[in-house]
Amino acid sequence: MAIDYIAYMDQQVMEFMERCGVGIERVEVLETFYRDLVAANRDFNLTRITEPEDFWVRHVADSLSIGIVIPEIMTVEMRVFDVGCGGGFPIIPLAWANPSLQITGL
Repeated sequence: MAIDYIAYMDQQVMEFMERCGVGIERVEVLETFYRDLVAANRDFNLTRITEPEDFWVRHVADSLSIGIVIPEIMTVEMRVFDVGCGGGFPIIPLAWANPSLQITGL
């Protein structure tokens, strides 16, 4: 069953994502990741944050906040290495926001 993710995002989150350089029209792309994360979390305890509202604020927006400090990470092709990415944060939202990143997570 598909979830209407935009219904779980308030205006502030949408504005924040746009400020980070991510257009809201691409939100549906993370639907599969969210579902897989929640399913895997039942067996592997990847995160305590599993509600859709919290996913957008505490996982996605937090991960993209690096784009405020380092704006080029949202647009430029570069290599990124993340030590301790746990459930895939921040590397999955960053890869989603900038597909030209070459990301390695450990």
